Amino acid sequence: MAPLKISWHYCWFLSLLVLSTTAFSQINITGRVVDENGDTPIPNASVYFNNTTIATNTNSQGAFTLDNVTLLNTEMVVACKGYEVLVFKPTAAQIEGKRIVVKIAAKTRPQKSEIAFTEPAARRQALEILFQSFLGFTQEATQCAIQNAQAIYFMQGNNKSVFAAYADTTIVIINNMLGYKMNLDISEFFYDQLTGANYLTGYVRYEPLGNSKTYAKYRRDCYYGSTMHFYRSLIANQLYQQGYATFLIPPVKDSSKMSFYNDPVAAAENEKMRAVPIPANQILYIDSANNFSIRAEGKLLVQYMKNPAGKKFLTLNENTSGSLKKGVESFLQFKKANIGLNNAGVLSDPTSVNYEGYWKYERAANTLPFNYQPD
Repeated sequence: MAPLKISWHYCWFLSLLVLSTTAFSQINITGRVVDENGDTPIPNASVYFNNTTIATNTNSQGAFTLDNVTLLNTEMVVACKGYEVLVFKPTAAQIEGKRIVVKIAAKTRPQKSEIAFTEPAARRQALEILFQSFLGFTQEATQCAIQNAQAIYFMQGNNKSVFAAYADTTIVIINNMLGYKMNLDISEFFYDQLTGANYLTGYVRYEPLGNSKTYAKYRRDCYYGSTMHFYRSLIANQLYQQGYATFLIPPVKDSSKMSFYNDPVAAAENEKMRAVPIPANQILYIDSANNFSIRAEGKLLVQYMKNPAGKKFLTLNENTSGSLKKGVESFLQFKKANIGLNNAGVLSDPTSVNYEGYWKYERAANTLPFNYQPD
């Protein structure tokens, strides 16, 4: 099996805004979770909002209640062992004051003949690839412990160089550094052993561990200089005050001019030479209904002029890119001309942005719940 390469297409759907004065309305949500065949109530199903600590479990009658919920532009997820994960993104008008009924379908387990990597060494390597894809390569990742990796199965794809992952239950990961239990419901994962390309979609419920004061410093260190911090600073028109500088790299109309830059480092240096400063009001747009959107034609270079806590670990492991002696550089490539962003700093479609540079290493192990606020 080939080693993991960083040709990363990871898009797990992974921001309340301290800097913003806009308030969110809170709603109460009630409902039941039942089997789609016969409407049998399903107890102990997990009902949560993706990438948040907003969560509950159903009771013996399949009923659940979530009080004083702030919708954060993220999906509502229903998950239970042996069932397909159900995901939808509700609006307040759709669910407020209503008793919703959620029907979920039983999940089909793979046949024994479909399961790959039954040999222990091959299975261990496949698990390492999966969890590196999800957790990353940071110090926080090294402090994570997977509690039930035995629940994951691997299957060979139609192309023999590709394998996929399957789990019929939630995978539990303890982040000992940031103080969260991360409950991962895998939707899809594949890895190409020839190219190193990998793709993971999944949904995460966060549960705090112990006393939050124990982990407060590590969480703050993780927050400052992160994408969450950047988007919140952008909305609040506080980029400069929070330590950010932004530059637009216009698209190259004649791609042949870049043909000499097969070396990624040389290509990045060429891009920085073409970069021009761009203020926040030329990146973020607000419509008449106070909806935010990011609009940038080309690539955005973001410089964080302070040293984030994770830089030292990545430098020691020779993983950092960029030439800043102080601070870090990241590149944002927008796949859409107009990307929605709510006033909590959460992208309406997180898969619409590709990250390079420092933020390439920002994966699940060093990200925080969307409803996190620094002390």
